[in-house]
Amino acid sequence: RVLLAGRRTRRPVRPDDAESYAGGISSIHPDETADPDVLRARWLAEFTFPRNQGRYLVVDEAEVCGLAFWSRPEAWVEGQPRLATVNVRMTPKRQSEAEFASILTFMEEQAQSSGAQVLRAVTREDEPFHRKQLERLGYLVDRTSRSWRLDFVASVTSLVRTRKRARLALH
Repeated sequence: RVLLAGRRTRRPVRPDDAESYAGGISSIHPDETADPDVLRARWLAEFTFPRNQGRYLVVDEAEVCGLAFWSRPEAWVEGQPRLATVNVRMTPKRQSEAEFASILTFMEEQAQSSGAQVLRAVTREDEPFHRKQLERLGYLVDRTSRSWRLDFVASVTSLVRTRKRARLALH
């Protein structure tokens, strides 16, 4: 356990944290849900590779204040930079620049100690706090992408046409 500002602590997730972690995700991203059973199963698999990843829960007594993780491939690709991903998310009511920086630094140190040479952080376009903190800490925008936006009603003609072309291509 590492004491952060105030009474908050950062600690590795445990299988019994799945409900709290899922609640933290929903608090940060109300449009996303996470199934605690799926999280538990993923974590149990990840725990077999402790040198390749770390997931943390940021708590203030019993309240989830944030989530953090770092991850890297199981094996590095020869001739490619050793890339790892770092990520910190603070719940909207508990956002703190100092704690974000402290937690991100810890994620970076963990990833680098696993052999990473290049660090990548990801955030969503609708997370102004997280984007601003990453920029403040020296991260540059490398690329942007949309993970999902589809209006079925407005896109029905295009979707049906695409489905038809795909089916024809199979024959």
